[in-house]
Amino acid sequence: MAVGRVVGVVVALLGALNLMAAPASGRTATQPCEVGRAVVDVTYRFVNEQDLASNGEVWALAAAVSRFRLYRTGADTFCAAISLAGTFEAFGGPSPAGTGEVPAGVAGRFAGIDSLRLIGTFAPTLPTHGFVGTFDAQCDRLDCQNPIRFARNYVDVAGPPVHDTYRFAYVSTCGVWVTTNEGDIGDIAC
Repeated sequence: MAVGRVVGVVVALLGALNLMAAPASGRTATQPCEVGRAVVDVTYRFVNEQDLASNGEVWALAAAVSRFRLYRTGADTFCAAISLAGTFEAFGGPSPAGTGEVPAGVAGRFAGIDSLRLIGTFAPTLPTHGFVGTFDAQCDRLDCQNPIRFARNYVDVAGPPVHDTYRFAYVSTCGVWVTTNEGDIGDIAC
């Protein structure tokens, strides 16, 4: 059934994440917009960020290390390719895919890739290469005191970014949940 798809997506994610350390010249594109030379290629760490369930509700807090690459696709258009890996801890309540419940305190690991399309002006406020710091979103289940909208550190956007593709795999003792722009497989439910 879907187990083969879960394994395939997790293997693909791990392969993509291994590319985080590879130099741009020694790898092939893993996301649609990775064409040409990145104008930004940085890593950063984030903590206390909300994780959203399939229905858009907050189900956990996350911390991760992320690699952010920004490609110019036109005079005022950009694509951000993001790879990340980290940990999560559930608040407790409905499971992220909605098939059951997840107890408070359930923790696990996740990895993922995301690509965003942006329209705006290149206006970096952080270095364009290397490690740029740790960012604390200061989120709880309801709100974030310091939302992390990382692409806005490099593009003065003319509108909200548009998700092109995303794939995230979450693993805990309560199960495996893979969420993509094409749908969900599995769940974190005990």
